[in-house]
Amino acid sequence: MGFTIYQKPNFIGVNTFNNYSLEEIAKYIDWTPFFIAWEMKGKYPAIFENDKYGVEAKNYLMMPNLYCIKL
Repeated sequence: MGFTIYQKPNFIGVNTFNNYSLEEIAKYIDWTPFFIAWEMKGKYPAIFENDKYGVEAKNYLMMPNLYCIKL
């Protein structure tokens, strides 16, 4: 039998990161799954240049960004 011994994690539980701007963090989010959920085919950020979905994609992305600003 091949048992694997795992090392205990350094931290268990909830880790809170304070003093981080949601606006800054949003720059690193891959929004592709968000657009797929709205049935828009294309990868972020190239979807903005798509003839069929580009304008709509820009409008849809404003929703979560506006929410982050309110927080």
